[in-house]
Amino acid sequence: MLDFEDVRDCYFTAKDVVEGFINDQLYTYSRTPIEFLTHFNFENFCEEKLDFDFAPYKFKKLSKQVGGSLYIDNNDVVISYDVNNSKSRQAFTKLHEIYHYFGHYKMGIKGNYFGQSINNNTLSYEDLILEQEANFGASFMQISDKGLAKCLIDKLSFSQICNSYNMSYSALYNRFLSFLVFEKDINESVARNAINKYRYCYNSTELKQLFFRQ
Repeated sequence: MLDFEDVRDCYFTAKDVVEGFINDQLYTYSRTPIEFLTHFNFENFCEEKLDFDFAPYKFKKLSKQVGGSLYIDNNDVVISYDVNNSKSRQAFTKLHEIYHYFGHYKMGIKGNYFGQSINNNTLSYEDLILEQEANFGASFMQISDKGLAKCLIDKLSFSQICNSYNMSYSALYNRFLSFLVFEKDINESVARNAINKYRYCYNSTELKQLFFRQ
């Protein structure tokens, strides 16, 4: 089980990779301001410009172990994802595998196959770190820091953000939590309390104070 200190470095590594990808490639393609980027922008770019194949698949016996996979064969890139999962989970899985491609395969960190493991008990510490880094990368592609800020300024509710960016509640919760802990150095319990007030009590006051503090 990883704690926040274990994954602090890979949080910022993932952020650098995603921001570099946006600045160097995606913005030229889509011209979409970063606060409006969603998973569709990344998927469309990879499909149309890089010729990725996104392959829906029903993982039967493996459904409780693997959420998706990335396979590279020469210039062919195939990302499979489990259609038994919710639409938001499918979107996250595709982004997770996209990150493996740019953040790991293209960096020469690992070979030509990656699987998104659901059962982390089977992974080594090194693979756990790579998986968490890909999770962070997927979360940055789901919604940017500027996107989070705009949603808070525009007074969107927790569920409205999830609907707008096709995110699960847990994905948005973890996105806020990691931002507050790593970017603002907020105590984990304080951060969780503020997010819970926003999510369950529709009170964003404390979250905004923490999110926008200098």
